[in-house]
Amino acid sequence: MIKKLCFLAVLCGLICSSAWAGPDAWFGGGSFDGYDRNSARPAIGCPQVSNAGGATKVLATSAWLNGMLLSTGTAETVVYVYWGTTNGVTNKGSWGTWTNFGVGVEGQTLTTNVSVNPNTTYYYRFYATNTAGDQGWASDSAVFLTPGPPTLNTGVGAAPVSFATATLNGNLTAGGSATVSVFWGQNTNAWSGTNSLGTRTLGAFGAAVSGLSPVTLYYYRCYGTNTHGEGWSDIVAFTTRVLSVSFAGGSYDGYDRFTAQAPMVGGVAGTIFTLR
Repeated sequence: MIKKLCFLAVLCGLICSSAWAGPDAWFGGGSFDGYDRNSARPAIGCPQVSNAGGATKVLATSAWLNGMLLSTGTAETVVYVYWGTTNGVTNKGSWGTWTNFGVGVEGQTLTTNVSVNPNTTYYYRFYATNTAGDQGWASDSAVFLTPGPPTLNTGVGAAPVSFATATLNGNLTAGGSATVSVFWGQNTNAWSGTNSLGTRTLGAFGAAVSGLSPVTLYYYRCYGTNTHGEGWSDIVAFTTRVLSVSFAGGSYDGYDRFTAQAPMVGGVAGTIFTLR
């Protein structure tokens, strides 16, 4: 009697769960590839792929795109990787290039070496298909940035500027990291000053210089170098300010015995402009 009751309870549970889920809620189980912690469950019979650990050995002109065929589903599966400078998501026509790996084996690690351009953002996404369905995209697109020679500009220019000091600003916009210097002086063909800022990552920087002459036109430009090459910014000009002075002395005109104090104050800086 007890065995019959147990059997009926199990049977009832199976029937109820089937009725609750409905015919469209059945899946072929999930998978975990150990890379992106994704456990998405594909439609039954369809293959499943991932982008594995992302791109590796990323250089200025080449990179390896890595993926994994997690499941072949219920039929022979063909695997592709789509890649380019725009994220095509799951639209094949929106991707710039693709590679066909042919028929894959479940659990297979997939990798291909591709040519890329320096200082460029790339995307890639693995895709698998079989006769059971066309739903075999990786859960998301992988993204990577290629390194390259440094690219620099002068940012907001020279600011602030006084009669004897100035902060010469710049910005490293590409190249990952670079050893940065600022060259300055009154002659663009023979720089009189150099301020080394060491290794810098992408972003703004500034070099404080002193010992400048008042009301004098100066020039500066930024320079960067790394393992992939070197780069220069445009040349920027700035004018130091007039030295502000004041006098506490008075004057006596011989009539009203009044001693007036007349302070003398300097002017402002000249115009900052860019030379190309």
